[in-house]
Amino acid sequence: GTSGTAEPEGGGGGKMWGGWLILHLTVLTAGELYLSPVGLSFMTVVSPRELVSMMMGVWFLSSFFGNYLSGELGAMYAYMDPPKFFSMVALLAAGVSVVMLVSSRPLMFLLDPSRLV
Repeated sequence: GTSGTAEPEGGGGGKMWGGWLILHLTVLTAGELYLSPVGLSFMTVVSPRELVSMMMGVWFLSSFFGNYLSGELGAMYAYMDPPKFFSMVALLAAGVSVVMLVSSRPLMFLLDPSRLV
């Protein structure tokens, strides 16, 4: 229904409010617009001059693989029960968060501005 909830009225296979799709795509696009220039700028700052263009290519390639893998993950929804699918997504997000947390201190040490000069 148009009540603003993600669940169709009656709980069955009805139509969902289209605003959720617009809101989702707006947030996703805004995130990409904020992240891409910052990431590219970061690549140019921390890369050696000889490798700047290659590292920008690596940035775009990693974006490609991330989008591809998210599409493959989303395609699994058709083959899994919704609770199992969203549990898998949550566990994957938690695992990536742990990897990022563990690697943040060594990366901060390697990217110390006094070492980059």
